[in-house]
Amino acid sequence: MKKYLSFAVFSMLMAASVFALASCGGDDDDDGDDPQEQAEENGSDEDNNDEDESKPKPLTPAGQAAVAVDLGLPSGTLWADRNVGADKAEEPGDYFAWGETAPKNRYNLDISYKWFTEEDRFTKYKGSDDDRYVLELKDDAANANWGGSWRMPTREELLELLSYTNIQFVKDYNNTDIDGYKFISKSNPSKFIFLPVTGYKDGTSHIMPDYYGEYWTSSLSTEHVSVADMLFFTRDDAPAKQWHNRVSGLSVRPVQQASE
Repeated sequence: MKKYLSFAVFSMLMAASVFALASCGGDDDDDGDDPQEQAEENGSDEDNNDEDESKPKPLTPAGQAAVAVDLGLPSGTLWADRNVGADKAEEPGDYFAWGETAPKNRYNLDISYKWFTEEDRFTKYKGSDDDRYVLELKDDAANANWGGSWRMPTREELLELLSYTNIQFVKDYNNTDIDGYKFISKSNPSKFIFLPVTGYKDGTSHIMPDYYGEYWTSSLSTEHVSVADMLFFTRDDAPAKQWHNRVSGLSVRPVQQASE
């Protein structure tokens, strides 16, 4: 009996040894990848990286992909070549309520507007009540999203753009099926910016996206504290300064100073 037990124990030990050696051999095979296979895998990764780098880069939060266009304006103001949230000039980009810095799904006065409560009504930018007529940078959608010296244009800068550029309606800009207006430098006609039709956001609706063009300024309107000044145009009406309810979502075209 003892003889059989000893033989059984010996057999079990031998089996365990063989299994351990086989397992070690498997690990060696996994760790010892063929150098050629490794090179091919690495080359594949590098090719993928090259493909990623060749793709158009989206607009960064710092606005690094945007170009500041010198239209030869008296103030030295430079206008961006695209809207906040856009990758190209013909895109409307994101929509912002006046004084807010992020797009949202609903644009309502009593539900979602940052600077309004039922008890206090408008809580900031109340004209003579708080002596705030122009957005602070922390409430400026252009500066908050692009950083640096980018900001929303003032009323005066909008009027300057309208007065010191040649304005031309463009249908199907660059074969994109997007209409809008070119603002062309009078001193250097090769320099221009294109502002596409954008529509605006009201509640959860996108109003007339293929007909209206509406762009915020940073200036509270002199009409009433509930409205702010904007650039307005349609496919049939030339660009002009107008005003709009602060709670609606409009596009933003940033500016900066040439000295900056």
